[in-house]
Order: sequence, then C-alpha cells, then structure tokens
Amino acid sequence: MAQPAPLLTPQTAAGLAPSDSSTATAQPRSPAVASPPSVETQRRMSMEAARLAAQARPDLVLRPLQLGDYDRGFVELLSQLTVVAPLSRAEFEARFREMAACPEHYFVMVIEDTQKRVLCAAGTVFVERKFVHSAGLVGHIEDIVVSSDYRSAQLGRRILEALIAISHDRGCYKVILDCEVKNVEFYSRLGFSRPKEQVQCSIYGEFLLPSSPTSTPASAASSSSSSSSSSSSSSSSSSSSSSSSSSSSSSS
Repeated sequence: MAQPAPLLTPQTAAGLAPSDSSTATAQPRSPAVASPPSVETQRRMSMEAARLAAQARPDLVLRPLQLGDYDRGFVELLSQLTVVAPLSRAEFEARFREMAACPEHYFVMVIEDTQKRVLCAAGTVFVERKFVHSAGLVGHIEDIVVSSDYRSAQLGRRILEALIAISHDRGCYKVILDCEVKNVEFYSRLGFSRPKEQVQCSIYGEFLLPSSPTSTPASAASSSSSSSSSSSSSSSSSSSSSSSSSSSSSSS
C-alpha cells in the first residue's frame, strides 16, 4: 500500500485510495443457487467503481486539506452536511493549525475540482489512542460530505477508501463511523458492518451546561443528612444498576 500523504500538506494523496484492476472469471450459476456477493467482493466492486470514476474525471484530485481551502469553499461544503455557523478565516486557520500540530491523529482529505478550483468532497478520520487491545488505535471517520453538484461521480467512495487506507496504515484495529439508517447499505459495501443491539447516545452542548449553581459547603452539609437516610433504600437499586451498567457498555 502506498504511504498516505502527510496531513494538511499540498502533497497529493491520490495514491491513498486502493485500486484493483484485476478481474475474476465469473462461474455460471443457476438462479436457484445464486448467492449475494460477499462483503469483500462488494468492497472490491466499490473500489473499482471509484477507480473508474477517477479515470473519467482526472480534474477531480484527492489530497489533504490545505490552508488555502478556505477560499475554495471548504466551509460552504461542510454546510451541506451540518450546521457550521459563521466561521471566519481566522477561526478556520486557528483550527487548521491546531489539527496540523497533531499529525498522527487528524487526517482531513478533500477532493478538488481543479478546473473550477472548488472543493467538491471531504472527509476526516481521527485516530484515537486506547488502553484496550494492547494499547491499540481506532479510526473514527467523520464529516463525509459530497457536494450536491457531484453526487454521481463516486466521490464518497474515493474519500472513504482514502480514510480507511490511512487508518490501516496507522495500525488501527478497527474503523468506526456513524450514519443514518438509509446509508447502511452503502457503507456495508465498503466492508462496514452494523453492530447488533447498539445505538449511539449523544449529548449536545446545551445539555452540558450546569442547570443550577454549584452547591456551597453549607448546603452540601445540610443535604448530607437527608441523603444518608435514603442511602439504605438506594443501596439495593445501586447494586442492580451496577450489574446492568456493566452489561450495557458497548464493545471497545
């Protein structure tokens, strides 16, 4: 596998997206015994589709994010995915430099239409360091977006293949992404699987703010007596909740 380009540099990273031009001889099958393609076969098919799309549009170049991409519509592109809010040039450059200072953790890839000098797709992978799995690494893919003007050019596959390749090159033991239910089939063709009986739980900013002033020592002392009286009744519920909490934690 070709080494991925460093994060956020002008160096092109087109070689990150794996390509496989080999073809397999299809064996005739009876419709009665036909089986769906395996995950690996589907992944190869998507890689081939991305490779052919790249050949058809050589003006669409895959590369790391650059500081000058603020003027190439990076913020406007992300606005097609989610709320970005007003993001000034100074704020963009400050965040860019913060991420560039962690070159082993943040990888932002974009696809530029070099004829129009605008960005038409983008995606990010964040490499998380963990204690589990022998102090392993996990890749978190985020913010996959393709401009509405380029939705038929297989750019989403190109971005994803690049981010997956970066994750594997960094030694990640797994790669995670969140998506809407309607997009599960698309990501499954790239090798992703949907864990059973797991859901995403999120807390957004407004819920992270304190709802009341911090208790003073005096108020804490007065509440301790009332809390001690209820401790015996709550002990049984806490023991049952502790057993359920251990089973509810998702796999690392």
